Amino acid sequence: MGNVDFDTWWEGGLSPEEPMAEDQRWQIADLMDEVVLTDRELDGIKLMLHNSPTAAQAFELIGYLYSRLPDPVTERGRYSIGDLTKHINRIK
Repeated sequence: MGNVDFDTWWEGGLSPEEPMAEDQRWQIADLMDEVVLTDRELDGIKLMLHNSPTAAQAFELIGYLYSRLPDPVTERGRYSIGDLTKHINRIK
């Protein structure tokens, strides 16, 4: 995750002024290509990125985008036996 270590962030050890890292910006851009967002969400993310978010804010956004990734089994309609087995084991 670049400059941001999850354990450090979780413990609140990031400096509030630490700027967003370039690799975080690229990771956000890649995730936004994979996620379906509403116009309101997209506008909010663009506004946030325009206002130079901190590394902690970017980390939270990355987590949010990961949570919005479509499930390959239930949302895309294409699955292999391995994907189906993983999904079934996950919901047990």
